[in-house]
Amino acid sequence: MVRPPLLPIALLLFSLGGIDPASAETNPEFRPALVGNGPKSLVNRIDTQKLIQAGQGDAVVMFDEMVFPFTVKGAYGTVYPGTPGSQFLQKAVLKALDGAEFIPAIANHKVTAVDFHGTVIFFSQKKPNLRVFANQDRVELARLADFVSPQVIGGSTKFDPKDPALETARRMKKNGVVVLSLRVSEKGELLGSKVVSEDPPNLGFGAAVLRSFRTARFVPGFRNGTPVACTFETTFRPLAATGVRLVFADRRC
Repeated sequence: MVRPPLLPIALLLFSLGGIDPASAETNPEFRPALVGNGPKSLVNRIDTQKLIQAGQGDAVVMFDEMVFPFTVKGAYGTVYPGTPGSQFLQKAVLKALDGAEFIPAIANHKVTAVDFHGTVIFFSQKKPNLRVFANQDRVELARLADFVSPQVIGGSTKFDPKDPALETARRMKKNGVVVLSLRVSEKGELLGSKVVSEDPPNLGFGAAVLRSFRTARFVPGFRNGTPVACTFETTFRPLAATGVRLVFADRRC
């Protein structure tokens, strides 16, 4: 359930981020993008009764969504295979992402675009029936913790599909999966990065992806409403000729 690539104009807007001079002085230094609780929020766009009627049992589904500080037409959410038997929830989340309204992120007192990574947990026998979390960390989710993982600021990573290191991969038409370990401060600064694994090996994916994060900037992780330093793993799925996908699996935050 992966969406088509962004249109060029959307990519341009995403890279520029949002600036609201009128409110910059009153905005906090950082605020992560949040699901919110309005009528168009993701949690309120998923019909739990329909899920129960469809026979959906307890399930967990992860997703990511580009959250812009302005209205952008198009569908940019992605839903990943969840726990076994979560097909109905996957479809419901993907449909709900179309038109869902998130609270935009703030970085350096300015509203900005970020990549939001979250998890939907459906309890078929318990209340509340549905919970949406702004992280994908298994430990945090098991505790139902109030934790928001770091969010990449739009346009701050610069993956080059024409990187010379990927010449062999392009010729072989190979895609890759690279896991990076990133250390981000409570100010959203990238303090360290390293390749944990790359598949297939020896085709340059790890080096190319690592270079793309040299300029990365983040809205820091938040725990109980407070910015925190965080070390977490990022799975980067580069397509050597056509584009990339980013998936976050948060750890030790």
